[in-house]
Amino acid sequence: MKKNLFNCVLIGGLLLCFVQLRAQDEKYDAIYLSLVREYTLNPDGSMDYHFAKQQKLLSYRAFHNLYGETFIVYDPLSQKLKINEAFTLMADGKKVITPENAFNEVLPASAANAPAYNNLREMVITHTGLERNAIINLDYQLHTQQGNFPALMGNEILAEPEPVKSLVLKIRIPAGQSLHFKMLNGDYQPEKTSEGDYQVYTWNLSNIPAISSEEAQPGVNEKYPRLIFSTSDKREEVYSFLTNQTAFRAAPVERMKNTVNEWLTGIKEKFDKALKLQEKIVNDMRLYPIALRTTLYQCRTPEQIWNENGGTPIEKAVL
Repeated sequence: MKKNLFNCVLIGGLLLCFVQLRAQDEKYDAIYLSLVREYTLNPDGSMDYHFAKQQKLLSYRAFHNLYGETFIVYDPLSQKLKINEAFTLMADGKKVITPENAFNEVLPASAANAPAYNNLREMVITHTGLERNAIINLDYQLHTQQGNFPALMGNEILAEPEPVKSLVLKIRIPAGQSLHFKMLNGDYQPEKTSEGDYQVYTWNLSNIPAISSEEAQPGVNEKYPRLIFSTSDKREEVYSFLTNQTAFRAAPVERMKNTVNEWLTGIKEKFDKALKLQEKIVNDMRLYPIALRTTLYQCRTPEQIWNENGGTPIEKAVL
């Protein structure tokens, strides 16, 4: 009798947990009503990135912990940020314009303690008028001067941590140029049109499921649709854009050589020497976790990295 009672309680508990999990799976913290990403290559070689979203908040966690702020990292020396529109539609339909003091520039966390990259800025947009069922509206454009990228290129995952009702990804390139692209994990084909002197490729997707937060999934979101694109199909030219910098041709100065020789005292095998150098660079030199695209593909010379005792992943590799 006791055994049967125990089994009934156990089964009931499991069923209750299952129902609760199913209920949680059907609820999200927010939903994107619309999401727009546009890339434009201008005839002079400069580039524009346009982003716009309408995001409906469904839970308290959505605006307390997740989506109460938007962060935009850029380099004001080579890029210009323009906020076209920022407001919130509250649940009752009231429109709350984001005030001026809600836009604040700070140093990106990845550039903290990195003097060479103190020019980077992160625009922090604090959304106002937030509540359950409020809709955040944000529209901005980032213009990049010519000469900072080897080509118009991108690697976009066509999914978000929340469901997306409508997603538009648009790429504009001057007439006469070619766009090379590959869609992974999906058979989405672009609509090809023209706007003035531009060729336009547009992907329209709807009702995109949210990226699962479940652990132990394969790779880094590798099962979700992903678009890889570039206006260059010459890998050597893109690669040489990076390697033609002075950093890849500079030799170590005498002071660096002397220190390295001290490190390698008593070590005879080349492989052991390599391991010792790796140990010193990895463990004794600071790492600046700044993405290569954020630095506009720039790399400092080995001497500069050495003198500052720190560098980005690629700079430490160069050193």
